[in-house]
Amino acid sequence: LAGATAATVAQPHAAVKRADVVAVHGARGGVGCTFVATHLAQAFAARDLDCVLIDADPTYGDVSSALGLPDDVHTVADLLPLVPELAPAHLDDALHAHDAGFRVLAAPPADRAASVGGADLAAILKMAAASCDVVVAAPPRHLGELATTCLASADQVLEVLSLDVLSFRGATRAL
Repeated sequence: LAGATAATVAQPHAAVKRADVVAVHGARGGVGCTFVATHLAQAFAARDLDCVLIDADPTYGDVSSALGLPDDVHTVADLLPLVPELAPAHLDDALHAHDAGFRVLAAPPADRAASVGGADLAAILKMAAASCDVVVAAPPRHLGELATTCLASADQVLEVLSLDVLSFRGATRAL
């Protein structure tokens, strides 16, 4: 009886990473990170790769507006209650399918940004990487917990900068 009861307890999904995670970061605003991240996701989709674009910037997350997403799309914050038992089906339900062939998880709204922690974001990135071919992550520009989590979780970091000293200084700090 104890064995049968234990078998009914929901077990966390064992995610095995199979996708590359590419973080597109810019230490300053206006350098083109949103442009690069969205077009990179579109380029991966055009190569028939299952791509997920995750906007993790609650303050300046412009991916939703750049892509013209509707207001009712799910965000990173919507997955927080599910993080302890996050499964591919949960993530699939939260992703918005863009017309260009990739899927998007929007940035959390500013009023819920404080509720998203680095461990939560790391779990979401890990599940995304286990359920698609490539993940494009758009971290916040400031080097707080969410940005460092994105950068640490990435297999490749694409640092976007403009030709000025402060942009180079910020990129150096991020790297």
